Amino acid sequence: DVRGGNLRTRFDAIILPSASAQSLTRGMTAEEVPAPYAGGLGDDGLQAREAFVRAGGTLVCLDQSTGLAIDLFKLPVKDVARQAGDGLVAPGTIVRIDVDQADPLSYGMPAQTAAFFASSAAYDVAADGGVKTAVRYASNDLLVSGLLRGGDTIQGRPAVVSATIGTGRVVLFGFRVQHRAQSLATFRLLFNAIYTSR
Repeated sequence: DVRGGNLRTRFDAIILPSASAQSLTRGMTAEEVPAPYAGGLGDDGLQAREAFVRAGGTLVCLDQSTGLAIDLFKLPVKDVARQAGDGLVAPGTIVRIDVDQADPLSYGMPAQTAAFFASSAAYDVAADGGVKTAVRYASNDLLVSGLLRGGDTIQGRPAVVSATIGTGRVVLFGFRVQHRAQSLATFRLLFNAIYTSR
């Protein structure tokens, strides 16, 4: 369906699950899954996603899939958490986040809450790149619960960002806003991204 294109005629928002860019692009082989489910987005699928956004659609990327959008749209964003390698250990950690309540993605959210970080992302955003930050990892008292080593890598960094591309938008969720239906404090971010799509 995605490789066929014309996505904007059917969808306002498309959500990419948390999977690596390689997994999304290449998919699985016919030896691994039944033939109708084999393969990934491929070049045609990536071009269809790009056309969808430029035509006014909203592409929402969860956790690992944010790398695909950063590369596809050449966003002025770097994932400093993944670049940190072994310097950052947070395999399933509850962290504090600071919320920009004026951003539409954050409507209805408190100024500070908690998020689930499991080897997730934190961003370095170019100052003049036109990327808006809706949520940051807390500058103070970052750890709420769990194991966290190298927290200074993500402390105060953007965690949820959005960028306008053409007449559309890309939203990057660096942490798991919907993890196993348990992330009650951050569900609203995902719903707001969908609700504010055009």
